[in-house]
Amino acid sequence: MRALVLTIGALIVILALSSLYRWVNPTILLSPLPSNLKLLGVIDMDASHDFSIKSVAKGNDILLVLDENNFVNEFIPAHPELSSYYSKPFDIMYYDNNHDGEIDSQEPIWGYLYIVIYSDNGATYQVRPLNDAGIHAILARHLTPKGNHEVLLTDGDTRILYEEFPSLSRS
Repeated sequence: MRALVLTIGALIVILALSSLYRWVNPTILLSPLPSNLKLLGVIDMDASHDFSIKSVAKGNDILLVLDENNFVNEFIPAHPELSSYYSKPFDIMYYDNNHDGEIDSQEPIWGYLYIVIYSDNGATYQVRPLNDAGIHAILARHLTPKGNHEVLLTDGDTRILYEEFPSLSRS
């Protein structure tokens, strides 16, 4: 009988600690995006020079996505000279059509780029145009050998678009 009481007591302690751990360190899962949205990178909107699932889930950092269905069905047929770039890993620098060093509203691809802003700890999100986040342009040149671009905001500030990331960290 005593062994049963100790076992039940141990289970209660384990359950209590497990609940406390989940409260202190909750698992954050981002609601999945529709299949037509291709993830291009994470924009470090809070200028922390770091990003994580937690910062994306809270809306501190935002995702840059491409409306891939409309890009393939509308953009590529209208711009056959750029179709060879689509077969490579996506890199925004290829789409600077006017060669001014910026991807902005003057570029045909601009209308196919969106931001995703999560809220409610990743449970909900909004897909919005780049202008809604105050994004004026994305510089075409890479900041690092692996990618990454500077993002110009309408207020004159800059942020970083991280294109290369193995996965969003859980911190």
